Amino acid sequence: MPFTPRNWVSPLVATGTPGQNKTTKLSVDGTTYISWAVINDSRNSIEYTFFVDVYLDDVLAERWRSDGIEANQLISVTDWESLSTRVRLQPGTHTLKLVVDPTNLVPETDESDNVFVSAFTWEPSTNDVPVVTPVPTKLPDLVPSAPNGWADSLIATSYRGDKADGPLSVNVPTYISYGFQNRGRASFEGNIWVYLYLDDVLVSAQMGSGLLADETAGSSEWTELFDVINVTPGVHTLRLEVDATNLIPEVDERNNTVKREFIWGTGGVPPKPAVAPPPVATAPAPLTLPNLVPGWRLNWDGPIIVSHETETFLNSHLTVDATPFVDVIIHNESIVEATAPFFVDLYFDDRVVHTFEFPEGMEPNRLWWLPDWDELATRTQITEGAHTLKIVIDPDNAVTEADEGDNVYQVTLIWRTGIVEAPAPTIYSTQELRQKLAGLQALIDTREPALSPDGRDYTQEILEVADAGYYLLTGKSLLDERVDIYLLNHKDYLAWIDDHYAERLALNEEAKYAALLAEREKTKASSAGLKVSRFGKVAVVIDAERDLANVIGSLAHELGHMRQAFLNPTQDDGANPSFLCEAIQEAQAQQFERAFWLKLEAFAGLTLLTYPDYQGFRDLVDNRFDYWFADPGQDEHFMGYLLQWLVVLDDPGLAEMKQELTAQGRLGTESSLQLYDYLVGLAPESIESYVTSHMQSLGTYAETIKAISRGRLVPDLHPDSEGSPDLRDPGLLAP
Repeated sequence: MPFTPRNWVSPLVATGTPGQNKTTKLSVDGTTYISWAVINDSRNSIEYTFFVDVYLDDVLAERWRSDGIEANQLISVTDWESLSTRVRLQPGTHTLKLVVDPTNLVPETDESDNVFVSAFTWEPSTNDVPVVTPVPTKLPDLVPSAPNGWADSLIATSYRGDKADGPLSVNVPTYISYGFQNRGRASFEGNIWVYLYLDDVLVSAQMGSGLLADETAGSSEWTELFDVINVTPGVHTLRLEVDATNLIPEVDERNNTVKREFIWGTGGVPPKPAVAPPPVATAPAPLTLPNLVPGWRLNWDGPIIVSHETETFLNSHLTVDATPFVDVIIHNESIVEATAPFFVDLYFDDRVVHTFEFPEGMEPNRLWWLPDWDELATRTQITEGAHTLKIVIDPDNAVTEADEGDNVYQVTLIWRTGIVEAPAPTIYSTQELRQKLAGLQALIDTREPALSPDGRDYTQEILEVADAGYYLLTGKSLLDERVDIYLLNHKDYLAWIDDHYAERLALNEEAKYAALLAEREKTKASSAGLKVSRFGKVAVVIDAERDLANVIGSLAHELGHMRQAFLNPTQDDGANPSFLCEAIQEAQAQQFERAFWLKLEAFAGLTLLTYPDYQGFRDLVDNRFDYWFADPGQDEHFMGYLLQWLVVLDDPGLAEMKQELTAQGRLGTESSLQLYDYLVGLAPESIESYVTSHMQSLGTYAETIKAISRGRLVPDLHPDSEGSPDLRDPGLLAP
């Protein structure tokens, strides 16, 4: 029970100066010293654990553990001074409460005298010149959340190491784990307290350190439940409260709690079930038949091309006053030869105007170009307006194919009269670009997927931002590039990858299937976007079921790959590029993405890539680079980041860039784009030796790289100026 020692005024005393046994003036400016005393007021000694709690306004301030107390013995704590580290102390009158044996571990003759409550008043701050800082609009938001791979945010199981619920028994240890996330747009550095309750009795109070925006933390297993409270068989409720003492100002203070029911039985629990291995990707049966399809080739407008010029692979702007030349492209998309003769019918507005003959069939994986057929204008009357051209491959089914459903292709083209001039390249005014970027900050701060089956579709806004950023960097609009951009939800993104690899599998021997399937599954598991050649253009495909800033960044990254394919296609000429070539291409795209964001920052007057000098960010930089340094060859993306730094610091041809990086701590927009162009310009035959030589300097520059990256962190940065969580890689990890 609470006890008042001699010369004390009560069992619980709060003072403004140490060494006092009575209440003195308290202020939120100064330290509060709390003292308490309890006694075992009986003839029986207690030889096991119990606890003593002090609460401020019913929020636990501190819990002390005692491993026993003799009969008639007094225990006390004097001048505990950590109240301000546990709660946000506000001026005014508050209650302090002393609770002995709060979890009822001790059977007592009287359970009603374990609590003492007293009111105390704290004076407001007396600082003569209060520090005035703008009230932040960006705040943290702490919520229970399941870390990656966990089944829930609050887990109880009898199986050590599991991250899913399991059977429970009062006779077997219970392992409790929990996770929480900062879903706000501001990081924080202070400590937080996480409280765990069983049936509304506080059983655990654990402290965590600061959390970056969007960061998720998972606890270690807590195994002391039965040491803290007597658990009986049956249904009990576990409740988790994140930031239980409200130390952290948040966007929403109402979403800090999760509550779940669990059932504890008696006796043993069954053995842990064996975990089924993940399903193995199965390869399709190798093709045993040819497959005739409309043919596509990069930078061609096929499979039907209509032009007023011969020997061209692009459609003209058509006029009825000039002769049209028609190209038809056919592909045997199989490793099996089509041995039988076959025909291809060309239709104009649903009427056959010509039949192309293939008297000798077609070889495996053969792309056949039938150029410059010039009789269209004599076989039909071409009038001004839209007309449809169609090819039907093997209309008589002379060739037995693996797929008979992909033999038709059609395109609608427009003929005009007189001279038709090609449209001028797209030019944006400054005002038009500002309009495209007017909502950029709101988009980046939005905590929704860019595209999801049951949410708002932000894809058009994202394309506007991407077009503006690309134009600012290159002077060209994406509308004028030979690119198809697909922003897909996650399910459709995975299906697109499956379709792409189905085409690749059809054109490879069975011996290569295992490697292709492994590549496909890695792409599906870890990629956010990809760039491939498909349907005559570069296809940029993005998984848009993610945060908007992440989607924009992934799109900018893939546009960097796309532009490399335009500027130096020889880097893509190899059928199977080496790992080092892939790494240099990742370095290019990563630097293009950084230049993209730098350009948007400067043009829109925003702060997108700046982060506060918190320990969490220092740890992020050190841990990420140390992980990459340990094994640069584990992933081409990791080596790509390292190569950017090493090229700038080690290549004599980039001495001015090195000076800028070391003096300013970063490359500016123009230098960033110059670095991208420099890497894109590397000759394919030089890449292996170039990468190898610069990776050898990693040991020389490893600490320099980390120091420069950490040096970008800004002390005392206002929360509203913190950059997006999704842009830390280009902001901190690229030079």
